[in-house]
Amino acid sequence: MRLFLTTLPLAVALLLALGACTQAPTTATPTADPATPRPSPSATPTSSKGEAGYLEGKASIGPLVPVERQGVPTPTPSPAVCTSRGLTVLQADGQTEVTSFNLAPDCTFRVALAPGAYIVRLRQTQGIGGSKDLPKTVEIRSGETVRLDISIDTGIR
Repeated sequence: MRLFLTTLPLAVALLLALGACTQAPTTATPTADPATPRPSPSATPTSSKGEAGYLEGKASIGPLVPVERQGVPTPTPSPAVCTSRGLTVLQADGQTEVTSFNLAPDCTFRVALAPGAYIVRLRQTQGIGGSKDLPKTVEIRSGETVRLDISIDTGIR
């Protein structure tokens, strides 16, 4: 009986190890879910102008409280505050929309664009708010990244 009790854990461990060896391996390769929409800004545009370039940046959004006190850190925008704001990219003529997208949950953005000149503007949302940094003309070059950081004023006072 004593021998049985001392060898039982070893037998169980051996059976578990053998069972793990016979299971089909899992893959770490992600598969696309057709029900999950992919944002168009991350798509690489096809163009006869050459390889895409990128426009990327971060938006600072504030104030988020009526009174900001010196020495007290300002609050960080929630993901909902960030994703409720968006940008529109227009052709240089200022009339033809190329793409429009929401900011990421951390208030950043990155969009692939064909080489050329574009106008970036804040997409209008309900309520108040604006940006003194936009509209802005940017020049996208093949294989390069243009950085555009903006400040969005919520209008809270």
